[in-house]
Amino acid sequence: RPLPRSGYGLTAWNGRADPNSVAMHSQIGCDITDLSAANYIDLWFRPPARENEHLLTLPVFKPAVLTLAEIWNTTWCEAAHFERVDVIKPIPGRRSPSYLGGWITYIGPRFASLIKPPASAITEHPPGGGILMIATEEPFDVGNPKHIAVARDINAALAPLNALPWPPDSDVAPETVA
Repeated sequence: RPLPRSGYGLTAWNGRADPNSVAMHSQIGCDITDLSAANYIDLWFRPPARENEHLLTLPVFKPAVLTLAEIWNTTWCEAAHFERVDVIKPIPGRRSPSYLGGWITYIGPRFASLIKPPASAITEHPPGGGILMIATEEPFDVGNPKHIAVARDINAALAPLNALPWPPDSDVAPETVA
């Protein structure tokens, strides 16, 4: 049964199985504001390679993350490697959403006060009150231990966000969880 107040799920993929493969998964349009329901967007990409070096750059993905976050009023938006989940595990038992650190991770203004960015991450505070955490200025590579270490630090910083009640029909408001 459709529940418009909970928003809509959207998945898009450019249909490529090569290094230029990019996908987006989102839960957007949620207008429940007094619970921990969330609008979020994941942008996923393949490993860095000569064929995609023009695509996997901070100047391409950072504006994409910030623009999508602003347009859809997201709680969380990220750009991450398809294989990131293999090295940074989702929270056991958490049905949805489970917020993970990636290459570029944005936390919206509603929950920014819950997050203490790690010193290892490049941190920015875009207009509007959110937090942007970046693991590296280089193309993110799950084979690079330095990239993974910072992504894990970002992931650990998201613990307060992941501690919020779920499902969204919980009777605990997010501001009581901090």
